[in-house]
Amino acid sequence: MQKTLIQYTHFSSNPIRPFVKGEAKGWFCTKVNRGCKYCYAETMNRRLGNKLAFSKMNEGAVEFVINEKELKALSEVKPSKVVFVCDMTDLFHHMITDEQIDEIITTLAGNPEAIYLVLTKRPRRMATFVASKKVSYDNIWFGVSACDNETLEKAVAELTPRPINTWLSLEPFTGDITGSTLLDALGQGGFRVFDWVVVGGESGRSKNIALCTPEWIEGVVGDCMTQKVPVFVKQMGSMWAKFRGIHKTDSKGSNPYFWPEGIRHQQTPSKWGKVRL
Repeated sequence: MQKTLIQYTHFSSNPIRPFVKGEAKGWFCTKVNRGCKYCYAETMNRRLGNKLAFSKMNEGAVEFVINEKELKALSEVKPSKVVFVCDMTDLFHHMITDEQIDEIITTLAGNPEAIYLVLTKRPRRMATFVASKKVSYDNIWFGVSACDNETLEKAVAELTPRPINTWLSLEPFTGDITGSTLLDALGQGGFRVFDWVVVGGESGRSKNIALCTPEWIEGVVGDCMTQKVPVFVKQMGSMWAKFRGIHKTDSKGSNPYFWPEGIRHQQTPSKWGKVRL
């Protein structure tokens, strides 16, 4: 477990690691949609990990194993601290067994004074797993990642039955959210799918990353405010920072000072109580 620069959490932890060529090293996942194209975890893995690309063709070279030392550290997190669990992979990846998921989730639930964030691009498996346990998991926030209208609609459709404490990560935000999909997911129709929203533009060095506009962020913030759902704007993204001329000092556009005033929202759920980030 280590301190992290992710603004809405104190620590990140990866209690499950890929076993590659006789060694538990680096990280692994498999890309599933446009939001994975410039995956930061893959970039880190190619540089500092087991060198594998996060592709289906490499799945045969990997076996996931639990890091018991890391799991023990997770069980000892102090009260009111927030930990992003498996930020370098997807806990609900099809190669991670139900038994491994259960061991990790049970450990998190066993420390109820801490807050744990889980994020997936595989909401159907997550929802099915949580429902099968018939446990509320009050201190675990189950998140879904989407990047545009198409992936958001798919995520909402697959997140059933809905776990308690759900959040939506619109990062990397690669395409504007139009229509009523988000408003409906935030409770406009009487049923709320997400209790918290995080949004951020795409970051990275590629010349082809998406340009996230303030108007896109304003739309998300507006929908959240309308439905009284807390929203955390994380960053505008690298392409915006470049166009804004601040990329040399703020490469991800993460300093709210440079944002339009209307999107300077960095809210966390009221259920978190006295958490200080």
